[in-house]
Amino acid sequence: MKKNKIFFTIACILTLGFATIATYAIGQGRTLPSTLTHWGEQSLNEDIEAMALSYARELDPDYEIITFEDNAPTELRNMVEQAVEGLVLESRHLLEDDSNFQFKASYKKESAGNLDGDALKNARQATKVETLEQQIMNHLGWDYGSEQVGYTINPLPAGFTFEYTLKDPLVNDGGYVASFIDYDSYMMPCILLAACVPLALIGLFVLLFPYKDEKEAPLVRKTLQWKLEPSILFYGTLFTFLFMGVILLSQASLMDGKSLLFDGLLQGNIYKALYTLLWFVWSLVYGSYFLVLVYLKRIFCEGIGRFIQRDTWLFGIIHWVQGKTDALFALDLGRHNLDKIVIAMVASLVVVSILFAIAPLGWIVAMLLMTYGFIKFFQYYKRIKADYEKTLAATRQIAAGDFDKVLPYPVGPFQSIYNTLLQVKSGFEIALKEGIQSQNMKTELISNVSHDLKTPLTGIKTYVELLETTDDPQKLKEYGQKIEGYTNRLDQLVVDLFDVSKANSGNIQLERQPVDLVELIGQVQAEHLDEWEKKDLQVVYKHPDHPVTLLLDPNKSMRVFENLIGNISKYAMDNTRVFIDVKEEADTVTITYRNISSQPLDFDPDEIVERFVRGDKSRHEIGSGLGLAIVKSFTEIQNGEFKIDIDGDLFKAIVTFKK
Repeated sequence: MKKNKIFFTIACILTLGFATIATYAIGQGRTLPSTLTHWGEQSLNEDIEAMALSYARELDPDYEIITFEDNAPTELRNMVEQAVEGLVLESRHLLEDDSNFQFKASYKKESAGNLDGDALKNARQATKVETLEQQIMNHLGWDYGSEQVGYTINPLPAGFTFEYTLKDPLVNDGGYVASFIDYDSYMMPCILLAACVPLALIGLFVLLFPYKDEKEAPLVRKTLQWKLEPSILFYGTLFTFLFMGVILLSQASLMDGKSLLFDGLLQGNIYKALYTLLWFVWSLVYGSYFLVLVYLKRIFCEGIGRFIQRDTWLFGIIHWVQGKTDALFALDLGRHNLDKIVIAMVASLVVVSILFAIAPLGWIVAMLLMTYGFIKFFQYYKRIKADYEKTLAATRQIAAGDFDKVLPYPVGPFQSIYNTLLQVKSGFEIALKEGIQSQNMKTELISNVSHDLKTPLTGIKTYVELLETTDDPQKLKEYGQKIEGYTNRLDQLVVDLFDVSKANSGNIQLERQPVDLVELIGQVQAEHLDEWEKKDLQVVYKHPDHPVTLLLDPNKSMRVFENLIGNISKYAMDNTRVFIDVKEEADTVTITYRNISSQPLDFDPDEIVERFVRGDKSRHEIGSGLGLAIVKSFTEIQNGEFKIDIDGDLFKAIVTFKK
């Protein structure tokens, strides 16, 4: 058997055993002699005296219980008479039919009562009137004594006797006399022992048994998952009702069975039913002891701090209040926080006012809340000071150019200012980066322009010198063609530079007109067909079956596609296919060129569209390095977009125009 089941089995055995012992101990109270409490004897004597006065007046018509002085106020007199009448009649009514009380009132030849026979031998007599005045003052007030009002209480008539006796032993029949039976002297110590001794033994058992097995026991496992506050509420309510049931059932078990409500229904088995119920209630008490003690053991085994954080609603409420308080104090001067502040102040005043109206506990809670508020205020002040120092330090570091030292930090109410400083820092860094990049580009521009101008100029110079050294017509024609080629190359370079400069400066005029892109791309492709056939490039051209017409500048658009075709002609791998796709969508038209590169694509797609940047870094191919830059510039001035995508050796040029 697993240890958790062993724990559960032993707990059940102890629970049932303790319940049996407690029930048996309380049941022994029925065998003890019944006695009256001291207060009960005193009250009973007062009632017997009042009852004797009632019968004295009944048997002796000339007898008056109380006599007033002539100057006694009528109003007070009536009040005293009514009080005396109520007292004697009430006492007579309570005792006259009580089974524990027998009496006999005699005056001359008249008598009344139920006392006779052998009971008269042990009867006691009520002969004096000693407590009636005290009863009147208890009933009406201390200002209604005989001296204040002016009355005299008459002694019992001469020859009148009032004899009475109490049943021995007293029977707890639920009557008036039985209500004064002293049960507390036995029952309460018995209940106290039955509650505390098993608690100590159960606590010792729970303490010695391993917690890892206790927490897995049936029923215990579920109750351990409860939060602290509902556990306190549940067990507090449960124990309250259980001990109330123990006390009521214990009292009922000591009463006379015939006086109990369900005695007739149970056919004389009322005590068995009472003891069964009492045993069941005690079983619930002891079973709850196990659950509560294991729960308390869990708090210490898992750690008090950890338990409070995880398994109490109070900590959750405190954490929530703290979070709301922190959020309230985490104000940003750059935002409008007036409504939040006003709401918080009004709510605080309302709560404090309500608490001050609940004395004295509300005062204590209000003072604690106010103290907490002052503590949070001073903490907030210190935090504001620290946040201000951080913001000031960031400002000084930016002023000194130490951008790397300015890092994102939470600075409370200065967050908007600090975020602006971070934006300023980012702006400075971008400007510095762009400045350095621009300087590098200028240096590279001069170098590339020098190289690209020097090459045709050197060729022209060389062939001019050769022209001067020959008269051969064939050679002269050949050298002239070479000079013409270098001249055209130089002219193209100047034109490209001029176009890029105008496009970047925005000083370029567009002549927009309807242009069928499908036809235009096909025309440009046909013009370069000879070049592609030399490299054995196969074209796969996909386009819509209908014209795709946009308002574009035909010359600039022609230049865009010519440069893309020229780029493919230079760098596409021989004996491969070139894919040209025209895709029309709702708002845009996208033209995609795809080819396999003959050179490694080890460059940044964003840099390749800059001026004088070439994929052939060794610059073996003839070109200015401005082709893709012109494509980008001429596309963007027509509200289009151009981008390069590289996937291994696959080169993709994507042109997108808006409709």
